[in-house]
Amino acid sequence: MRFSLSHIHHSTFPKPIDSLVLSTTNMGPGQISLSMIQLRAAPLWRRLLRKTKHAVMIHDYQNPLSGQLPAYLDVGERIDLLIRYERDCFLSEDFTHIGLSDSFGRIHWASAKDVKQARKAYQKKFKDNRGEQTYPNGEGMAHGA
Repeated sequence: MRFSLSHIHHSTFPKPIDSLVLSTTNMGPGQISLSMIQLRAAPLWRRLLRKTKHAVMIHDYQNPLSGQLPAYLDVGERIDLLIRYERDCFLSEDFTHIGLSDSFGRIHWASAKDVKQARKAYQKKFKDNRGEQTYPNGEGMAHGA
């Protein structure tokens, strides 16, 4: 399971498209069905107090480049799910993990390091140096306002 911020290039695009990509490959021993993207906020203090938060997320069903859920994967097959990379995406929240649930009730998590790297890029793009969010029209707005 991998999670990353990716740049999609094509000759028909005026500039590369940024997208979050959740990828997984079925390593066997048999076919699985992947059904839902799961999110979890589980920093150390939340785990110690047993107050982890869980959520589910709907990926971009309208994007023709994205795989679709539910997905049935035979051994060795792969799926790439594209998630919109925008100001109000899940990286604006405190989620530390992203994964996929399968037909056996398991959740396969991407590494927390992958989420940290994507969050760092998100903060660099959508926040200026004063801790304010920068909006497309160039105006800034302080947190919580």
